[in-house]
Parts: sequence; structure tokens; C-alpha cells
Amino acid sequence: VLEDIANTTGPDKYIFLLGCAGWAPGQLEKELKEGGWLTVPGDDALVFDTPDEEKWRMAGLRIGVDISLFVDEAGQA
Repeated sequence: VLEDIANTTGPDKYIFLLGCAGWAPGQLEKELKEGGWLTVPGDDALVFDTPDEEKWRMAGLRIGVDISLFVDEAGQA
């Protein structure tokens, strides 16, 4: 795909994202099954046409979740 994009034969719209996440074997599947993740059906409009600063909020609205009620910090009690 990267070569196609470089040769202008790839998709018209694309986003490059880099990161690192790791799970033990089966851990992600278990977390999904237990409801530890919010999943949202995606589409081109959400990914490519929604401003970056609005993507989380708009994704949450699709499943009836007000993302502004979530905290953006982790800690220990």
C-alpha cells in the first residue's frame, strides 16, 4: 500500500498512524468479551471528514456515550 501511495496508484484518502500496544495471547479478545473496550462502527466520514479534535466525541455519540464524562488520566486509589 505504501508503494502504491508513493506511485499515486493507492487510495485517495489515507491516514498514517504510528504507535505501540501489546497484549498477551488472548488478552485483547478477553477484554473485548468482558466489555473492557468501547467499539464503534467506523466509516469514511468519521475517519476522514470529521476534524481530529471531534473524532472521539462523534464516535461516542454513535453509541450513545458522552465522552466528555470520561477522565483522561489514570491513577491508583
